Amino acid sequence: MKIQIVSLKKENNFGNDYDFTFSTFGEPMSFDMFDINIISLQDSGIWCNNTNSVSSINIINDFESIEKIIEKTTKSKTVIFLPINYDFLFLQSYVPGKNGYHFSQKKKLKDMLDILYTYILSKIVPRNYNPYKLIYEKSITRFQKTEFNSDFCFEYSGTILSSTEESNKATTIEYKKNIYLSTINICEKPSKFSDFLKLIGLDTTVQQFPEWLKDIEFFDDNEQKANKLKGEQDKQNAIELINKSEDNILKNLKYKSILTETGDNLVSVVFDILEQILNCNLTNFKDKKKEDFLVEKEEVVFIGEIKGINTNVKNANISQLDVHYQNYMEETYGENNTAEVVPLLIIATFRDKPLNEREPVQEQQIKLADRNGCTIITTDILLYIYDLFLKHKITSVDIVSKLKNKVGLFDKSQFEEFL
Repeated sequence: MKIQIVSLKKENNFGNDYDFTFSTFGEPMSFDMFDINIISLQDSGIWCNNTNSVSSINIINDFESIEKIIEKTTKSKTVIFLPINYDFLFLQSYVPGKNGYHFSQKKKLKDMLDILYTYILSKIVPRNYNPYKLIYEKSITRFQKTEFNSDFCFEYSGTILSSTEESNKATTIEYKKNIYLSTINICEKPSKFSDFLKLIGLDTTVQQFPEWLKDIEFFDDNEQKANKLKGEQDKQNAIELINKSEDNILKNLKYKSILTETGDNLVSVVFDILEQILNCNLTNFKDKKKEDFLVEKEEVVFIGEIKGINTNVKNANISQLDVHYQNYMEETYGENNTAEVVPLLIIATFRDKPLNEREPVQEQQIKLADRNGCTIITTDILLYIYDLFLKHKITSVDIVSKLKNKVGLFDKSQFEEFL
């Protein structure tokens, strides 16, 4: 097993149980070159700051670089050993006659745990995962005949990999997949490092056999090989199914975004839906700062306004649609036209609220739309129509027919006969 030890200094005191590589914080090797990467924060030389501040350390930039490396690691596991209760040294100053520079202030790490967690450890431990809390409590974690000391333990709601026997306090946790945090004082017993890996289940070394031995078949070898092959195929099929499902979930989210979007993002997705449910092509539609869309079919012309707002439908929204309609009738609609012109207001109301908290369109606006001969379609109703269309319960012909013959507020009742 290949293991990289990243620490303040390259010190090989971990024995010869594994294939070790030793690196410094400033020059770590790529983490995916190794099975396990160990980051040791257990060196008193780390915990100092030349300035008058305990909210940073001199090598904080190295911490931030390593955090990015950890986040991009895809194959290997990372274990971060948190510090023991060192003195945090700060405010370096020059003192004549006393060997030059020295740190004039110090503070125990146990007395600054909130600062340590918020401003320093957060720079090297990947963020935005299950939060943990450090507690100062000296304790012992046992593995077989080995005893590991800790100055701190965790309060944690996730997976706990090691804990003290007496108080059952967590000393090693799985912070996220393939990232582990431990307060065990490994620098005190580096020769027992293999015991630690076995304790938390990362030493999965199995006995090695010659390849030819695997070709000799006894007992239920044939059955087990067949089971393994089937399991691998099932696993691959499951992975493909998961990937396909994740892609479809993202696709569905894109369409559902019309409940919350505004501007070009809203228009783009609404166009996509309209092209499908109305069997039309809006690719060549050019926004001339008049109507937001124009669908011209033989028997009907849909002229529309698309809006995303944080309030309910307003009179101004309906009036703006009516202006588009009147302009179209004056500038485009001629004597030889027989198609019916239908104005549509597609609108996302209260887009910053969940659907169950959104108020219905008010009666005043519905009556105004009815008088103007236009139709209000809220984006949740547009999604409902699209859903019926995708499930082949209604067709484009059905949708066009319903939109032609309804003014005021368009709602689910228009399609009850198809359910």
